[in-house]
Amino acid sequence: MSDLKSEQNADNSFNFNGSNGQEFLSRPETSSDVGPNVEESQQSSGGPIRRKNNAKSPMDEFFERTKESQTCKICKKMYAGIGETSTGTLKTHLRRNHQTEFERGAQQTDFERKPRTTLNFRKVTPYTRQDNFERSRSLTNWIVSTMQPFSVVEDESFIEMIKKLDPHYHLPKGQYIKSHVIKRFQNRRERLHHDLGNIKSRISLTGDVWTLDSNQSAYFSVTIHYIDDDWTFKRFLLDIIPFRDSQSGENIIQSLSNLLSELDISPKILALTTNNSPSTIVFGHEMELEIKKEVDNLGFSHYRCGAHVLNVAVQYGLQVHNNSIEKIRKFINKVRNSNLLMEDLRRIFEDQNIPFLIPQIDNETQWRSTYLMIEKVKQMQIQANLLVLQHQDDFIDSYPDENDWLNINELLTVLSPFYSATLTLSSSVYPTMGDFQLTLWILRQHLQHEISVNTTRYIVADSILRVLDEFWSIIDDTSKIASVLDPRTKCSIFQQGTETENVINSIRTRMASYTPTSLDIPESSNSVITPSSDPTLLSSYHSPTFNRIDARAHLRSLTNQFLPTTQTITSNELEQYLSLPSGEDCEPLIWWKAHKKKFPVLAAMARDYLTIQASSIPCEHAFSISSSVIHKSRGKLNPEIARPFLCLHSWIVEKIGENGGMDDQASSDDDSNHLKVEMKTENISEK
Repeated sequence: MSDLKSEQNADNSFNFNGSNGQEFLSRPETSSDVGPNVEESQQSSGGPIRRKNNAKSPMDEFFERTKESQTCKICKKMYAGIGETSTGTLKTHLRRNHQTEFERGAQQTDFERKPRTTLNFRKVTPYTRQDNFERSRSLTNWIVSTMQPFSVVEDESFIEMIKKLDPHYHLPKGQYIKSHVIKRFQNRRERLHHDLGNIKSRISLTGDVWTLDSNQSAYFSVTIHYIDDDWTFKRFLLDIIPFRDSQSGENIIQSLSNLLSELDISPKILALTTNNSPSTIVFGHEMELEIKKEVDNLGFSHYRCGAHVLNVAVQYGLQVHNNSIEKIRKFINKVRNSNLLMEDLRRIFEDQNIPFLIPQIDNETQWRSTYLMIEKVKQMQIQANLLVLQHQDDFIDSYPDENDWLNINELLTVLSPFYSATLTLSSSVYPTMGDFQLTLWILRQHLQHEISVNTTRYIVADSILRVLDEFWSIIDDTSKIASVLDPRTKCSIFQQGTETENVINSIRTRMASYTPTSLDIPESSNSVITPSSDPTLLSSYHSPTFNRIDARAHLRSLTNQFLPTTQTITSNELEQYLSLPSGEDCEPLIWWKAHKKKFPVLAAMARDYLTIQASSIPCEHAFSISSSVIHKSRGKLNPEIARPFLCLHSWIVEKIGENGGMDDQASSDDDSNHLKVEMKTENISEK
């Protein structure tokens, strides 16, 4: 028994890296190590003898254990004493709350139990708190920028992957990521307040309200747009404000006023662009009066979204042939709701060796969806006719006749440039007022052409043109100035004569506010652009498809006839600028950056006015991102966390608030107490 006890003591004193283990493995095996005496003595007494075990329990590494209590060394949670609380309960606590540390200890225990064939066991040393924080910050960036749930860090497969990639990294809990996101949002918002105060130019906003159908909660989104000192266009989500009560115009105004007051940017705002819903238009008008009254910002204007204007106009045109469109909808619904009809249609395509086209139903509130629906049906008209012949009883009064197909062809001809124009505006990096007004000009010319040459399309074209003409008539001087300061457009889209002269006079007036003294503008400068002798000249452009480059080339050939000669150019900036050919195929900001020294006053104006947004698409883009975060499956993401999550997403993607390192350093310092809890295991290991 003394030999057996010696063996146990030697085993308990085993050192992974010391000499005791080497001596133990290298010494020859003797009868005292494993001998028949022990086995014989057990059998002689009628059964196995319980050996006295002096080895420590694996739980001793994690718990202070006495007869009275057992206390976790990591989180200080207390359990009843030895004999009252089982080891299984303690293990469950470790697995649930300290999984990484427990598994590390379990691996060491398994190693001790296995035959010892090597002594170069590598102990994983955790990162320091600061190094671990740096990695947690990158992890947070990934979670926010890719819209991951906070719980991803507690997913078993994710934990296993991180262990494989970096065993030194201590993965935080989801609650830590959540609190870290909120803290970073607060820190970056402070930095944002400081950065916006340093902006030298004016800024523009877009705003829109989004209602979530799943729980009827509403959010007001605000995006900001400005041009920095390096002539780089900046835009990002300024805030997304949840409404606890009604999203009335009064509440929206109050929310936006509080935001602008908090960031102290009301005097810098040049424009606010919203959609065309009646409540939003009223809100925009009231907001315009509020800002002009509170901060004496007389240059502020509210604008209606150009994309929504096009949508409203086209909807009027669609109503002309609504009966024909309804027949297409009925046909598509019948085919899509019948497996037999769908398979027969597929077989027709296969017999003709043509790729199968699946008919798609439209969203009636979005005209582009309706356009794509009728365009697709038109593409498959031959196959659809064959299907109807095979199932005539199924399509009584629910399939277009010959007159309906003529109506559909008329719609496609009239609407094709509108579809291209909408795609162009939606995909533009920043659709300026110059872009939109040129687009509007092209579409008006297209409609006027259809009215003049084709009587069958007259009604559709005229219905749309009436809406566009009404919108064109309410375009104010500020947006017209923005068009003139677009070097690709200048005055080319305005009627020669009074309209053009009024715009130029508005620019002259506002140029004075950009210089210490009034500019010396000679009276003769009124002749910079003279009225056209042929008032119909500007109506001669027509293109069967929407092409802004072709349109600009056409405008350049027209307007160059009215530009001053070299002898009439004075030293005045405006005259020199207008004397240059318009319609150049270049980015406006690149052009102004290259010419800012030649036209310093106009460049300063361009930096302000080119920020005005022609549509509220930036807000709609923010809402499309929000739908990935705020939905039924993530119901626990309440507005208090949805707001910082979505704002931080935009700021990380657009690299806003990073200068000076305030965001990162402040978070590291402020989170130190929390990290001490998260990283307490590492501190214990180091001790």
